[in-house]
Amino acid sequence: PSGSEYGEPSPGGRPATILIGIAGSYDLGAAPVGSVVIGSRATCDGIGAGTGNEFVAAGAMGWSQGHSRKGIQPVHDTIELDSWLIDDLPRSELADRVFFGGEVLSVSAASGSADDAQTRRIRYAEALIEDMEAFAVALATRLSGGSLTLIRGVSNAVGDREHLNWKTGAALGAVSRVLAAAIGLAGSHHGFS
Repeated sequence: PSGSEYGEPSPGGRPATILIGIAGSYDLGAAPVGSVVIGSRATCDGIGAGTGNEFVAAGAMGWSQGHSRKGIQPVHDTIELDSWLIDDLPRSELADRVFFGGEVLSVSAASGSADDAQTRRIRYAEALIEDMEAFAVALATRLSGGSLTLIRGVSNAVGDREHLNWKTGAALGAVSRVLAAAIGLAGSHHGFS
């Protein structure tokens, strides 16, 4: 599996979740293989109409992802992620391998080639990494009144389907170091204990 969750109810009964796993990088200069991206927002791709250059996102067609309930407004194609870790993680220990804040593009099917990656990068110029779960998990936690913190290790370039090129172990090792630091900080944030 590419991701896993750690969640505990906060004192107010709202779940706080950390989603960890691997992702591909759209920009190996900004987010090289073996580094970690702490996401600032998740955008979904592939929910809408059409394919390729004719794709139109659900939000652009006026459709929301999730319906308003319990006073929670619906979202369209982008969800802001919890930023406490971006603000509070000690940068001195991790700054050379951690990208603090980046847009993650969540897709239903990973980019199958460099051309696929380029097409998505044109549509979503601010996307730094590509994964398959962040938007859905962020939407679920938001609709339940909770929040999501995202920690992704970069294992490969987006569109590279040759698994021999992937550095999954290095990516997950980097994630484990950031997660350990996050858990150390979490007691004073958003209900983690």
